[in-house]
Amino acid sequence: MNSKEYKKAFEIMKSAKNICIVGHMNPDGDTIGSGLALKSMLVSLRKHVDVYYDCKIMPRQFGYLLGYEKVFHNPVGDIPDFDLLIIVDLNVFDRMGCYQKFYDVSKKTIIFDHHIAIEQPKADVVIANKGAASCGEIIFEFFQENKIKITHDMANALYTAVSTDTGCFLYPSTTSETHMIAGELLKLGADLELINYNNFRVFDRHLLAGIRTILKHMKMYCNGRVGVSGLKKEKYHGYAFDAEERDKFKKYISDVRGVMASAFFYRDGNVWRCSLRSHGDINVEPIARHFGGGGHKHAAGFTIKGTYLGIVKQTVAQFEKLF
Repeated sequence: MNSKEYKKAFEIMKSAKNICIVGHMNPDGDTIGSGLALKSMLVSLRKHVDVYYDCKIMPRQFGYLLGYEKVFHNPVGDIPDFDLLIIVDLNVFDRMGCYQKFYDVSKKTIIFDHHIAIEQPKADVVIANKGAASCGEIIFEFFQENKIKITHDMANALYTAVSTDTGCFLYPSTTSETHMIAGELLKLGADLELINYNNFRVFDRHLLAGIRTILKHMKMYCNGRVGVSGLKKEKYHGYAFDAEERDKFKKYISDVRGVMASAFFYRDGNVWRCSLRSHGDINVEPIARHFGGGGHKHAAGFTIKGTYLGIVKQTVAQFEKLF
């Protein structure tokens, strides 16, 4: 990464007083961990910092992170007075959801991201590395380059970002650099047992209804190489799944032997959200882009309106072209 850009970003942060950090809608561990690690650092510099993620429910499994309970996740009336906007883990501004208006009025903007960009986003500093397995890796390098002390709480946040966005280091985006950074974060006090228990071991019994539904609706296409399923209701037995709980369902589709790519749909109000996954040489990012979304080679997504069967048919048509 460009050392000059890291230093320029830090100088802008030091000169700001009121800072907003915004990530993508329905935040995952990478978005939340990256944002809260940055907040901890900036608070230590005596800055006023607020973190915003547009979602109906904050993912419950990250409740152990410092600052989790103070994250704003509902629409705001008046835009807060701030002099710096930091955007983490996204490069398409409408993915900020209801907080996109912050970007429209921001005086200065810094972006940290690791997604494939269709075009260069506009900001005072853009620190982007699509080769990084997570945004947390980029934030770690930013801290290292500027000789910023990483506290126990910051290490927990960054390890959460790195481990969750690599599926506990199982995804092909994982590199030797990813493991080196994870090792350094453990040395700095990241609580491995706490993080792994919350993110990769325990799950709420409410998820059983979702698992049954995913298995019931699962269909195979393209000679068994594509798996598709989804949640047709927003609530099951009165329980609404948060983003990370929904993420746990994807493995039941993508991990079937022979499946090279998968699509998981869930209803969100009057739209459907689709999460695409793949492995090997299969690139699902163009499919997401076809429907106005984006992401990575092996993990991408989009939002679409229509009936469940209708959008499945459209998506499968794109998979058929791909295969």
